[in-house]
Amino acid sequence: MKQILEPNYQMMLDSAITSLQEAYKDYKAKVIKNMQLTWIDQNGAFTFCSGLEERNEEIERLKKEITRLCFRVEELKQMVNLRKESK
Repeated sequence: MKQILEPNYQMMLDSAITSLQEAYKDYKAKVIKNMQLTWIDQNGAFTFCSGLEERNEEIERLKKEITRLCFRVEELKQMVNLRKESK
């Protein structure tokens, strides 16, 4: 008789939470670095170091990744809860 292997949703959830934490830490560091490279000059004009567009694109990419991971974490939480209820 074959044994059916079930996914370990708790391990998947723990991994997704760790990924979310790391993505948020990267996002926060990129936002802080981007803010450090901008200022208001003596004429009152917003000024920034070159590469602002690339930094903003990376920040936007990380925002999307955080959103994706948030949905994944919630999905896995539901799977873990369903598994606990069925036992």
